[in-house]
Amino acid sequence: MEKKAEEWAKDATEKLKYAERVGEKANTLLTATKDTVRVHDERLIKGNFLLDSIDQQLQLLETIRNSIHMSINRKQQASTQTSNQLANSIDELELEYDDLKQVHVDKALNSSSKRLYDLVTTDILKQLKSKDMEINDVCTNIIEELKEQDYVLNNKIKLFTKEYDKLESEITVFNEIQWLDTLIEENNQFEEEIASLIESVTIHYDQCVRGLMVVQGKLTIPLQEKEELFDILAKDFVEVPNVISDIEEIFSDIENRCDKVNSFVKNQALYLRLQSLFKQLISFGEHDLSDILALMTRHSKNFDTILSETYLTCEECTALIQHYKKFKKSYYSLLLELQRRSDIRAKLESVLRDTENKLKSIQEEDFRYRNSFLKNNGAFLPSDLYLGINDIESPLYHLKCDLFDIPSFDKSVLPLAKKIVQDLN
Repeated sequence: MEKKAEEWAKDATEKLKYAERVGEKANTLLTATKDTVRVHDERLIKGNFLLDSIDQQLQLLETIRNSIHMSINRKQQASTQTSNQLANSIDELELEYDDLKQVHVDKALNSSSKRLYDLVTTDILKQLKSKDMEINDVCTNIIEELKEQDYVLNNKIKLFTKEYDKLESEITVFNEIQWLDTLIEENNQFEEEIASLIESVTIHYDQCVRGLMVVQGKLTIPLQEKEELFDILAKDFVEVPNVISDIEEIFSDIENRCDKVNSFVKNQALYLRLQSLFKQLISFGEHDLSDILALMTRHSKNFDTILSETYLTCEECTALIQHYKKFKKSYYSLLLELQRRSDIRAKLESVLRDTENKLKSIQEEDFRYRNSFLKNNGAFLPSDLYLGINDIESPLYHLKCDLFDIPSFDKSVLPLAKKIVQDLN
């Protein structure tokens, strides 16, 4: 019996040491896996934060891009409107020139020009047309440059968004995965089971040591208790290998599950890609986007300057149109004025004729009285008494009136002149 007890004790010692080694390996593996999962969870939290930050940056980029797109549309509309306004002003100015071509200068005005058109310069029209083309070209170039930058920004946003969508899809898998928690929970249960099995091996070992002490006389127990102890040891000796087998099987399960967990959560590529995309967005915002916005700001200022110049050009056209309208009106007003002066001249001429006739009649009467006076009194008056006493031919007045000539123009144009002057008032 002593040999049997020694065999059981030796076997129990070996089995316990082996079980403890397996337990330590399992504990080390579980601890390492828990640490890995903890790091993974921390990284997942950071990854979700990065993903949210990336999403906000993409939304901001999209807002900026939409703002730029709307700005381009407004500039296109403004360019079209101002271009049409300038074109209409130039067309209206050309119509004024055409009107001046139809107004023939009356020959009586002694002008070398045959038409009012010949009295004005048309260089301004050429300059305005050239200015119109220049403005259109500059506006078109600016808008095309803005569209190109908008295209670059839009493509960059699409690339960022595409990568973001991939990362969001992948991180969602991590966020929503359930089997990982199941494996971890099972490992925790296995850890308890393997601890329980090792504890049973430990109890068997303690009983074997007790039995050995009994057979060696180091410990005395009642006979019945001794018989029961050795019966238990005999049965446990047979069962312990099964317990060890269970421990090995559980350890294998733990190992497989830990390998699966570790292979899943140790993959840092997702987090690194999130970091990379975040850094790319930061770099893009600090450099490329800043350059794009600076370029667009510069182009926008140039565009606003061009628009201001266009408005001034339109105002210049409007001023010229009004000037030529007034020129035409003034020409017809001149004809009406000449007619008015002609009428006044006729009245003055009539008054002068009447006055001359009256003066002539009075002068003839004066001459008759002078002759009668000399006949009756001349012989008796010395000639040096009044030098003009014998003057019977010099009139008592000297009247000289000059009427200025008024050009005799074609009066048939007067009705038209009155209508135009009235319409343009």
